[in-house]
Amino acid sequence: MNIYLDNNATTRLDARVRDAMRPFMGDRFGNPSSIHAHGQDARFVVDDARTKVAALINGEPEEIIFTSGGTESCNMALLGHCRQQGVAARILASRVEHPAVLKCAEFIEETRLAQVDWINVTTDGVIDLTDVYNRLKSAPTLMSVMSANNDVGVIMPLPEIIAAAHAQGALVHTDAVQAVGKIPMDVKASGVDLLSCSAHKLRGPMGIGALYIKRGTRLKPMLFGGHQEYRKRPGTENVAAIAGFGAACELAQKELSRRTAHICDLKHLLEEGLHHLPAVIIYGETAPRLPGTCYAGFGGIEGETLQMALDMRGFSVSVGSACSSETRDPSHVLTAMGVSPRDAARAIRFSLGPDNTEDEIHQLLSALGELVPQLRSQ
Repeated sequence: MNIYLDNNATTRLDARVRDAMRPFMGDRFGNPSSIHAHGQDARFVVDDARTKVAALINGEPEEIIFTSGGTESCNMALLGHCRQQGVAARILASRVEHPAVLKCAEFIEETRLAQVDWINVTTDGVIDLTDVYNRLKSAPTLMSVMSANNDVGVIMPLPEIIAAAHAQGALVHTDAVQAVGKIPMDVKASGVDLLSCSAHKLRGPMGIGALYIKRGTRLKPMLFGGHQEYRKRPGTENVAAIAGFGAACELAQKELSRRTAHICDLKHLLEEGLHHLPAVIIYGETAPRLPGTCYAGFGGIEGETLQMALDMRGFSVSVGSACSSETRDPSHVLTAMGVSPRDAARAIRFSLGPDNTEDEIHQLLSALGELVPQLRSQ
């Protein structure tokens, strides 16, 4: 038995996406920058995928820049803005951002590329709007706030944040890696200026992502070379991965409602079962959350201990962000929410996907019903 419940780390590659990629790992091998037939075949594929990625977030194809993934997209947004603004750059970011934003902002602060100010969150993990309004008085040039948190799954109040930032003349970047393909995202309706996303969070391949750059938003490139990606991100495009990204976005757009309903039902079943276990808390439970994310603390049990015990039973779960898994520090998201380091170290993240079933959730709850008392008694 092997039951995968770590979809916030990565998702299973959809077989239909794999089929869309396969031709470009064989006979269709052209360079999209070449003007002959092989090259133009590849160029058509890249442009077609760009249209599909844009459609999923209601953007325009020319506003999509392909990157190596969410981390590069986030870094490109922040660092590209700093290079564009020069000494005038001032960054505002939340304390619960993914390391792709958090570490980049810390680098900007340490190297004095720009002044960085930090936004607090409530005990539910939601951006504190009062703090946002207060910190906007310092006249930042860019605010970076994630669309949905990768640990607790809390969905941030982006419309209010964007409106407040724009009223003060600031641009807004959102790390939407966990949100795109899981909840509706509309860049035109929200007015967001920059948005990062990644294929492997929505059943696409690893190693490919995109940065949405609203028409008229200026960023200086971080890499230097050829003219690819509207001169924003030079380097020969990864055609196979881009084709897969486009296919994954097209499928996500078609199947979003069905996937969401199924995953919401599974999460309800899971959390109802967790509430029957003693000394279990579900973080961010009262806030709007992603359909499939449940971050639960098990009193008296170290998260890593429970994770390993579940792994031995065939369940793949996590103790938080995969990008932070090599550190033994408790989740910075939970500590920013006011959770003590000791309690934060007792949390397990379950993240569900469209492949999961009710039977798998019942099996998980049965295993937890046995393991939790055993581990507490030890």
